[in-house]
Amino acid sequence: MSQRNHLTYSEAWRAVGRIWNRFLETESAGRRPGQGRRRATTSNEDPYLVLTARRHRNMNATFLQQHLCSATCTTVSTQTVRNRLDGVGQYARRPMVCVRLTSRHRRDRRVWATEHVNWRRNEWSNVLFSDESRFSVHPNNSRIFIWRKCGSRNNPASVHESVTFGGEGVLLYGGISIDGRTDLYIIRVGPLTARRYSDEILRPIVVPYAAAIGDDFILMDDNCRPHRANLVEDFPFEERIV
Repeated sequence: MSQRNHLTYSEAWRAVGRIWNRFLETESAGRRPGQGRRRATTSNEDPYLVLTARRHRNMNATFLQQHLCSATCTTVSTQTVRNRLDGVGQYARRPMVCVRLTSRHRRDRRVWATEHVNWRRNEWSNVLFSDESRFSVHPNNSRIFIWRKCGSRNNPASVHESVTFGGEGVLLYGGISIDGRTDLYIIRVGPLTARRYSDEILRPIVVPYAAAIGDDFILMDDNCRPHRANLVEDFPFEERIV
């Protein structure tokens, strides 16, 4: 490892001669860039892949590969497709699954946040935030990815809107506040109606929680139909729940 290879007199002259000839041809004595492996895609095909991925965010690398082959007759590997998209900051990520917010939703939430921005801990401790969530085990809903940039998880284009439940799974209800939380309640087979919401959730779960907090208890839920039915709207007044 410590030995050094010295050029002979003739080899040194040949090396100097090659550098001199290169300088006469290119006006530079630097090394010529190596040819390397030929690029699999052209400068026109790279933007085409990116544009296709942005238009069809759910299309995986295999479908993008086939789409490029059918459009340009260029066959590339799926890893090449990922490399081209990674080069412009497009990555395969799990989408956020929720209900897309309209401009009205955003406006109402901003107004509500502005009205409560100065609330203190003692005021928030009287609020119970509650919601239901459907956990589906349908095979078509597993491992869904989209192409998106970092930091764009909440972008409307990167959000998958939750759809009506149509497979096997379980519906859970839960509430959380600053000082504690309710137990998770499993809503059995069948849809959640206003009657079931009142009899199975409000009366056995929310009312005891409200009684422990006091008269200033506030229940926060969303505007789904079972929550806004007349039967449910009258229930909080009867139990002194805001």
